[in-house]
Amino acid sequence: MLRKGEFDAAIDSYETSRVLWIDALTEESGKLAPVYQGLGECYIEKEDFKKAIQLFLKSLELNEGNIGIEIEVRSHLGECCYFSGDMERAEKFFLESVELIEQSGEAGTGAQIAPCLNLALRYSF
Repeated sequence: MLRKGEFDAAIDSYETSRVLWIDALTEESGKLAPVYQGLGECYIEKEDFKKAIQLFLKSLELNEGNIGIEIEVRSHLGECCYFSGDMERAEKFFLESVELIEQSGEAGTGAQIAPCLNLALRYSF
């Protein structure tokens, strides 16, 4: 886990990875989905939710059927929308994430439980 203050360095590393992957891959853009996800997670920590949303949407666009990435990214999108005050979109993304968990039949891991907790957070206020 990154300590506070190390996010700028992490962002630089992710950006370098992203550029290298883009240069190396043309047909395998799905492998970039985790890079955009990682960048988005750093921007959540920096509370730059607008930038995080852009990166998570790009991750979804590039994702090639990895259900784990899709669940986590939709949950993160819900979180970003929630903290940006867009409750309608937050609920939409949280519900999509929960539906994917149900469809996958893999409920139980921390990353997959997070959308449920985020959805509960949405309704607690």
